[in-house]
Amino acid sequence: VSYPSGTHTATIAYDESIENVYGVTSRDAAARGIGAWAAPSITVADNSITLAKSTPTTTYTAAGQVITYTYTITNNGPLAINTGQNIQIQDDRIGTFTCGTISSDIPVGGTHSCTANYNVTAGDMAAANITNTAVAGVGTGSQSFATRLQSNSAQETVDNGTTDLPV
Repeated sequence: VSYPSGTHTATIAYDESIENVYGVTSRDAAARGIGAWAAPSITVADNSITLAKSTPTTTYTAAGQVITYTYTITNNGPLAINTGQNIQIQDDRIGTFTCGTISSDIPVGGTHSCTANYNVTAGDMAAANITNTAVAGVGTGSQSFATRLQSNSAQETVDNGTTDLPV
């Protein structure tokens, strides 16, 4: 980017990681002072999100039972998550899915929630509990999950409520 002589401020809000930023210098002779180049600075915002996962279901008792999980993503800032982005959840039991539509910017400290269902399987009936783990990722469009801004790992456990567990 080239700017004409004078003082200029450029504010860039970038919601992903920035790597390999090189060669930011001022080549304007007036900005160099006496034999010195001006020293521009770049501040890179360190965005982060956290994920909390919950369910009101404490036990399961039959194959086919539906367990509904709520995923709550908190924006820990310092930039808003905007409507041009989306949040995906990667859950080891449910799979990867988009967490609803971001209808208005999620401000710093703000939250966004969505739900997903898991159907108890016959295999789950032979286990003492169902524990599953999820991670949230913020990005744009069809961006791969691996390159999204990712949250912590959140886990939830639901116990088998039957008394006839195999020994």
